[in-house]
Amino acid sequence: MNSLCFVIGAVLASQSPVPCDCLCLDIAARDMFEALPAAFSGTVLSFAESNDPSFKGMLATIQVEQAWKGVRAGQVVTVATGYEGIDCGVSFKRDSVYVVFGSRTRNGWVTTSLCDDTIALRKNVAIVDSLATWAQLSPAEPKVRDSTATYLDPLQDRLSKCSHILVGKVLKRARDVETKGQLAKRDGSVASITIKRPLWLVQVERSWKGAKRGSKVEVAYFESRFEEGREYLIYVKPSSLGIGEADDQWTRPANESAAEIRALNSRKP
Repeated sequence: MNSLCFVIGAVLASQSPVPCDCLCLDIAARDMFEALPAAFSGTVLSFAESNDPSFKGMLATIQVEQAWKGVRAGQVVTVATGYEGIDCGVSFKRDSVYVVFGSRTRNGWVTTSLCDDTIALRKNVAIVDSLATWAQLSPAEPKVRDSTATYLDPLQDRLSKCSHILVGKVLKRARDVETKGQLAKRDGSVASITIKRPLWLVQVERSWKGAKRGSKVEVAYFESRFEEGREYLIYVKPSSLGIGEADDQWTRPANESAAEIRALNSRKP
């Protein structure tokens, strides 16, 4: 029987591949398209383990064929993904065509995972027409960086994507909510499950967007990531739970975020 690992919607650095199932929130493809800054189809030119010391995982080089968001047709993009199993990594096959949904990194890569609905095109040909329609209805997106493109300021990207940006003290675990999820197993099958997510009560100490200083807000986050009584720099995004959810890639303890807090202060209107 396969063991269960709790990983939601992010590429996680791991020391080595771990044989474990991948658990994802059940998010509609349209919502995924709206939430993530890059969507395209392309052919995999190469796929290998990263030798970049800043990232432990797998890197795919993909030639973009159809671009709906965040990239250009003809562009060659580096796509980072985790290992299979616990990291929810996509096992890209060379010379195969994939539909990729992804986020950006500081160095211009696109990151993706099984939780982002990245899949071989042959398994979901029908989504191409939907993507073309959604792209026409969505505002223009900045492009992913390549050798000729202008670098997208990651902090500005967070300011535009997040509903709340704040430093807050975690007071307590307030309650739990349930949402639908999917368990992607190592054999390729998918099972629908119910996921219980903790909501944390946070006292707002400083705010740059969406919250008032001194107020209390509820934020969904992983059970093991918040410590009661500690302050965090929290980036909150809307989620399928219908409430704000702390972004796992950007949220971190406030005492480890001094430079980022100074940068946010410099941009506050």
